[in-house]
Amino acid sequence: MMIKPIGLEEFASVSPVAGPSAASTVSQLTDEKKRRLVWFLQWKSHEPGGLKSFAYTLVGRNPERLGSHTMHRLGFDVHTYFEGPAYELICDELNSHPLGCIEKIKAEFIELELRESFVDLLDYSAEEKDAQKARSFERRRNFDAEIGPKKRRQSAVTFLYTCREQALVMPEFLAGLCKNPGANWDLPYFSRLVDALEIALKEQTDGAAKTAAPTKISANVHDALDFAHQTKGLVVIHGVERMGKSEAARMWQAAHPEKARLISLSAATTDFLFYSEIFEALGCGEKKAGTSTELRSRIRETVQNRDLALIFDEAHCLFGLSEKASIKRLEYIRTEFVNRGIPVVLIITPQFAKRLKDLEAKTSFNVNQLRGRLARWVTLPPKPSRSDVECLTRFCLPGIDQESHALMTNFAMQSEYPFASVRHAVNECHALIAPGEKISPPIISKAIGHALFTASQLAETIPAPAPARRVQQRPSRRNFEQPPEAMHEASNAVANEIPTSRNGNSGLIFQESLNRAQSPALTV
Repeated sequence: MMIKPIGLEEFASVSPVAGPSAASTVSQLTDEKKRRLVWFLQWKSHEPGGLKSFAYTLVGRNPERLGSHTMHRLGFDVHTYFEGPAYELICDELNSHPLGCIEKIKAEFIELELRESFVDLLDYSAEEKDAQKARSFERRRNFDAEIGPKKRRQSAVTFLYTCREQALVMPEFLAGLCKNPGANWDLPYFSRLVDALEIALKEQTDGAAKTAAPTKISANVHDALDFAHQTKGLVVIHGVERMGKSEAARMWQAAHPEKARLISLSAATTDFLFYSEIFEALGCGEKKAGTSTELRSRIRETVQNRDLALIFDEAHCLFGLSEKASIKRLEYIRTEFVNRGIPVVLIITPQFAKRLKDLEAKTSFNVNQLRGRLARWVTLPPKPSRSDVECLTRFCLPGIDQESHALMTNFAMQSEYPFASVRHAVNECHALIAPGEKISPPIISKAIGHALFTASQLAETIPAPAPARRVQQRPSRRNFEQPPEAMHEASNAVANEIPTSRNGNSGLIFQESLNRAQSPALTV
């Protein structure tokens, strides 16, 4: 390193970039690479630390890029001096003229600094003080010219310190790229900025991919998200709870910040809170607008380019406290996003389908409006495979021996929620060992014991609800006068209404229902 690295606190602070500003800029850019980078920078501006932290990382990882175009073209090291035409070109590129022949003008420079520092202490009027400061500033700027053209010579290190000072405002420059479509993407003090941003985006993608286990379930989720962004359609990802759907979606969005935004819905009690969650996920502004209408307007401005896919996690929260609120939200998703060609992904559990069916039965809501616009329905398996559990175990506990791996996998496969059981046992393992201690089979066994005890206590305190069984009423005499074919059809209808049990004994339940319906004991 030829110069002192820049500290994080030295960079300028800048406000997050509002979604509508970025969308307006993207709509006027024809370069696909720059369009993607604008959305990447807009997402980064809303991350912890914002563009200040991002600029610190960008310069810290690319110190060799500091310097003007001429400096990089000619090459330099700590012993390099630029003079003559090269000196002039570098000064013009940096819009700065570093002092040449420092030893000869050192005394005069100190005198000027003292004069400027103490001017406020003298008995001058305000006009005289301003005039004195202006003369001092002008003389400082002309120092280099006073030395003479033959003495124009400066070291590469001095020029690098000039670049270092100018790089402190890089966060403001990056924010300006998102707000001004006509901005110049070339920095005089940092070489090949676009290439550096492309590398940063790739590092973001690669880094996010390492934050979750590459299971088959996550691969199915990622394929569905890729399909939604490519086709600009409506995609539904359906699976039971605790299967890793949300984590897979979160990892995909973090790996592709230029393609999507993840909206984690909650049980919002009002429309304003519902729109606020979308507003904040898209980064539509620093402060929330005053009304639901204003929120919707800013949301529309942000997604109008159809570049971003909207991933709604916990989509069953689209159903509000009333049927009217539920219909309003579902219709908003359909008319505001799906009909406009904006990619939408709904991550749902079985309760979503149940609530949708109940809503259709109780109201005049036409669910076919959603069915007709569905591009793909992805159903995840009801339980992860053993290979997926093994993959998650290796990811959470890298380097464990084969015996420990088998213990954890067998425990998870016997649990109702294998993925959640693995993570619970892993947390117990880390709580049992000291820092730096290796996880061994006894530790695994003890952690599994703690996890099983917690599960048993939970089952006793909050027992799982029993599957609903339809109560059979004693048939009337008129029912026995029906022909056997009619009785058989009625029995099938009753059996079809009985829900499937969690252990898959739907055939047994159906057979029992059929036997009861045709039992001779019911004959009068």
